[in-house]
Amino acid sequence: MDGWKDAPPTGANGKLHDDEKLLLSDVFDFEWTGKRRFSLIKQPSSEKPGLEIRSAKYTFDRFPLNDEEWRQHLTVREGE
Repeated sequence: MDGWKDAPPTGANGKLHDDEKLLLSDVFDFEWTGKRRFSLIKQPSSEKPGLEIRSAKYTFDRFPLNDEEWRQHLTVREGE
Protein backbone atom coordinates (compact mmCIF):
# COMPACT_ATOMS: atom_id res chain seq x y z
CA MET A 1 0.00 0.00 0.00
CA ASP A 2 1.26 3.42 -0.94
CA GLY A 3 -0.12 6.89 -0.70
CA TRP A 4 -2.50 7.66 -3.55
CA LYS A 5 -0.26 10.36 -5.00
CA ASP A 6 2.75 8.03 -5.16
CA ALA A 7 3.69 6.59 -8.54
CA PRO A 8 3.07 2.89 -9.19
CA PRO A 9 5.93 0.56 -8.22
CA THR A 10 8.76 0.36 -10.74
CA GLY A 11 12.38 -0.71 -10.69
CA ALA A 12 13.40 2.92 -11.12
CA ASN A 13 11.68 4.09 -7.92
CA GLY A 14 12.98 1.09 -5.97
CA LYS A 15 9.56 -0.40 -5.19
CA LEU A 16 9.85 -3.31 -7.65
CA HIS A 17 12.68 -5.86 -7.78
CA ASP A 18 14.11 -7.04 -11.11
CA ASP A 19 12.44 -10.48 -10.85
CA GLU A 20 8.99 -9.08 -9.94
CA LYS A 21 6.24 -8.06 -12.36
CA LEU A 22 3.63 -5.36 -11.77
CA LEU A 23 0.23 -6.81 -12.73
CA LEU A 24 -2.03 -3.94 -11.69
CA SER A 25 -1.83 -0.70 -9.75
CA ASP A 26 -4.71 1.69 -9.09
CA VAL A 27 -6.04 4.14 -6.52
CA PHE A 28 -9.05 3.09 -4.42
CA ASP A 29 -11.10 4.63 -1.62
CA PHE A 30 -9.69 3.66 1.77
CA GLU A 31 -11.45 3.87 5.13
CA TRP A 32 -13.97 6.75 5.30
CA THR A 33 -12.38 9.62 3.45
CA GLY A 34 -8.96 8.45 2.33
CA LYS A 35 -7.49 7.08 -0.85
CA ARG A 36 -4.67 4.56 -1.21
CA ARG A 37 -2.78 3.04 -4.10
CA PHE A 38 -2.94 -0.75 -4.13
CA SER A 39 -0.60 -2.73 -6.35
CA LEU A 40 -0.70 -6.39 -7.35
CA ILE A 41 2.83 -7.69 -7.84
CA LYS A 42 3.74 -11.15 -9.13
CA GLN A 43 6.76 -12.58 -7.38
CA PRO A 44 8.77 -15.48 -8.79
CA SER A 45 8.02 -18.87 -7.28
CA SER A 46 9.38 -22.35 -7.92
CA GLU A 47 6.50 -24.03 -6.07
CA LYS A 48 3.68 -25.68 -7.97
CA PRO A 49 0.12 -24.66 -7.11
CA GLY A 50 -1.50 -26.74 -4.36
CA LEU A 51 -4.81 -27.05 -6.19
CA GLU A 52 -5.65 -27.60 -9.82
CA ILE A 53 -8.48 -25.52 -11.25
CA ARG A 54 -10.85 -27.61 -13.33
CA SER A 55 -13.44 -25.32 -14.87
CA ALA A 56 -15.53 -28.29 -16.10
CA LYS A 57 -16.16 -29.33 -12.48
CA TYR A 58 -17.13 -25.85 -11.25
CA THR A 59 -20.76 -24.77 -11.38
CA PHE A 60 -22.35 -21.54 -10.21
CA ASP A 61 -25.13 -21.66 -7.64
CA ARG A 62 -28.29 -20.32 -9.17
CA PHE A 63 -29.12 -16.94 -7.63
CA PRO A 64 -32.74 -16.46 -6.46
CA LEU A 65 -34.50 -13.76 -8.47
CA ASN A 66 -37.80 -13.12 -6.72
CA ASP A 67 -39.32 -13.39 -3.21
CA GLU A 68 -40.66 -16.91 -3.72
CA GLU A 69 -37.31 -18.20 -4.96
CA TRP A 70 -35.62 -16.58 -1.93
CA ARG A 71 -38.06 -18.23 0.48
CA GLN A 72 -37.44 -21.61 -1.13
CA HIS A 73 -33.67 -21.05 -1.15
CA LEU A 74 -33.57 -20.07 2.55
CA THR A 75 -35.83 -22.97 3.55
CA VAL A 76 -33.56 -25.45 1.78
CA ARG A 77 -30.44 -23.90 3.37
CA GLU A 78 -31.93 -24.02 6.90
CA GLY A 79 -32.90 -27.69 6.48
CA GLU A 80 -29.41 -28.83 5.45
